[in-house]
Amino acid sequence: MPTHKKKKIVKSPKKKKRVLIVFLILSALILFLLNRASSNWDGVSKLTIVSQDNENVTVTILDPVAQSASNIIIPTATQVEACCDLGTWRLGSLYDLGKKEGKGGIFLSRTLTFYFTFPVHVWTDYDLKLFSNENKFRFFYKFVIIDKSDLSLQDRLRLYFFLFKLKSNQIEDIDLRNGTALEEKELIDGSRGYVLVRAPSEKLLSYFSDTRIILLGCSIKEVDPEGNYDMEIRIGNNYNWGI
Repeated sequence: MPTHKKKKIVKSPKKKKRVLIVFLILSALILFLLNRASSNWDGVSKLTIVSQDNENVTVTILDPVAQSASNIIIPTATQVEACCDLGTWRLGSLYDLGKKEGKGGIFLSRTLTFYFTFPVHVWTDYDLKLFSNENKFRFFYKFVIIDKSDLSLQDRLRLYFFLFKLKSNQIEDIDLRNGTALEEKELIDGSRGYVLVRAPSEKLLSYFSDTRIILLGCSIKEVDPEGNYDMEIRIGNNYNWGI
């Protein structure tokens, strides 16, 4: 049988040039968007994000120094005094109210700061409890591409790479149902739910403290009105955080 030599498929220089041009345009567009977008996170400080599903509001604390994530889980059926003089609400209803008012999760995040004293920085539509079990491409699509939040594209990309590197032993879930802060009882609307009966513990609030201060340690010097040294308060390594 006659043998046939296989023809080598050689890409034309024009086709290569077109592919290169498209790649450069896309790269330039991404860089433009990243540089143009404002950022809420420096990638080093702790960042606190609130998200919500049908049953729970999740306050996620991301700690780049400790390479960890902590999820504080609060039932949506928790009765709270809302921010902005809105009165008494179920916690889970505040996000819907914000969406109707065109403000997204702002009422929810501010109420968590106002009522629970949790310093929440930003909100997101994506339920961050799910990221550890999510396919990385699906997670990228849901969180980076289509997510509605007050996080910029730059922040979402940073967070995507930070979260995806975390292992299961670096993620902690803290359900407030299991502590002493919440109590199940009848709410003012007659339904069953939860009320805050104790202020969040110092141990719980310590999750929001700056890890860099705790690790490095520092001191605050107090001076009198004439500028003379009065006393020194040590914080950080030797400070008792009440845990």
